[in-house]
Amino acid sequence: MPHVKIFSDGSSFGNPGPGGAAAILICQNKIKEIYQGYLYTTNNRMELNACIIGLKALIFPGCNEPLAKVFHSKARRLMKNDKYSSVTY
Repeated sequence: MPHVKIFSDGSSFGNPGPGGAAAILICQNKIKEIYQGYLYTTNNRMELNACIIGLKALIFPGCNEPLAKVFHSKARRLMKNDKYSSVTY
């Protein structure tokens, strides 16, 4: 079963202020990058939004088999840990 690794991060400049969220998905030798920007947002919103856009992007061209997901994030509200974490589903 192929694995998809999802790396996500988000932040804002000021809280609230302009910010962005991004996710990188890696499946076999293919890489998909997704990002979004907002004019008025918060850091927490961008951290969680980065995770959401990564999970929504699991429609991955070239990987037609069922996928095991490995998710990497530093969003403590999502991962419930003090440092960088990863979870396998």
